[in-house]
Parts: sequence; C-alpha cells; structure tokens
Amino acid sequence: MKKYYLWLILLSNSIAFSQNQKQTFYLKDGSTIQGYAKKDKDKIRVDINKQSFIFLDSALIDSICGNSVRKKSGNFTYSYALGYLGEFNDLNSKIELQIGYQIKEYINLKVGTGLELLRFAYFPAIIELQYVPFHKSSSPFIYFSGGGIFPLKRSPDVDLSLNNGSKFSFGLGATTPKTDYGFGFYFSMGYSHYQFKEISFQSWNDTEVFTHYYLNRLEFRIGVVFY
Repeated sequence: MKKYYLWLILLSNSIAFSQNQKQTFYLKDGSTIQGYAKKDKDKIRVDINKQSFIFLDSALIDSICGNSVRKKSGNFTYSYALGYLGEFNDLNSKIELQIGYQIKEYINLKVGTGLELLRFAYFPAIIELQYVPFHKSSSPFIYFSGGGIFPLKRSPDVDLSLNNGSKFSFGLGATTPKTDYGFGFYFSMGYSHYQFKEISFQSWNDTEVFTHYYLNRLEFRIGVVFY
C-alpha cells in the first residue's frame, strides 16, 4: 500500500512539473497515449489535441515519459523458452525458465535454469543481463548471460565420469507487444560457448583420460514472457 501511495505522489509531481510539455503515457495493457496532462481530482485529464481529451485512472498507468526520460518502477517477469544450439552437422536443444526483474530503467536482470542437451543432459544455473534501449510495446534488446552447467545423472558408461562445466552467451532479441491476457512473445539469436570435461578410465592400463570439450554454438530461442 505504501508503494502505491508513493507511486501516486511521484505521478502527481510528474504531472505538476510537465503540464506544458507533451507526454507519453504507457498503460498497463501495453497501449500508449500522447498528450498534455492535467490533474483532475483522482483522475488525469490528457488533452490529445484542441478538440479531444481523455480521462485516465492512475491505476491504469504503468509509466510516463516526458523530456525523453521515462519513469518506470521495477517489475517482475517470468518467461519460458525453447531453444536450439546448432552447427551445420550438430544440433542440440534446450528448455529454459527465467525469472526477471527490472533493476534499472533500461536494464533487466534475469536468473534461470532449465535443461541443456549437449553430449549429455545438463542442468544450467544462469544469470542474464538485458539492455533494452527503447521503451516501446515491441522492444529489441541485447543480452549477456553466463553461469554453470551440471550433469543431471551419471553417464551410462561406468568407465566415464561427467564433470561440471560453464557457459556464456550474448546476442540480440526482441519482444512482441503484451496481449490482453498479460503475456507476450520473444525471440533471440546469439552466440554460446560451452566448456566441460569428461574423465574416462582405461582399465587395460589403469589410467584416467581427461577430455575437455569447447563447444561454440549459434543459439536460437523463442518463448513466452508473463508480466
């Protein structure tokens, strides 16, 4: 409740200082309205032009942009995605679940896990940073991610041991406008690098052989994000 009152105070101040400046109102349903704002009791009057105006309830407004500065409070997102990690002769797949939070005006922080199907199945623990340069209903973004990958089970070969590894990725993506049901779609394409190690035991000479893998992949993701 305190956070709601604080948002109303900030909203009122924004309007008070910007009545003579055209503003963009970003609504929670994903739509936008441009005009000159005036406070009218518990609602906001937006003069779209000299002949028309509209009243907005404060609860419907997500953020306001004036003088190229958008004031936006932090919010959580949840996303699910399917992906492919491909070379010309070697395709791998992945399933991804992420929880995100907007830590800065243009920066989203996400943590995620899922399933990476490489030589064997791996469990990833990933942190991803997204830079969103534009505040629009459909927004491009740049992402950087990295973390660890952990084998889900032992190799079926008793003479082979799987070790933990690491990965990092970067690339470009875009989100679609939010639907009336509170979700949208996104897709991304980028580069991924994996490192992990396998240890095999050779019984005939009683030695261990360490094999290091360095995989470079093109990463494609498509998924659903819930706001």
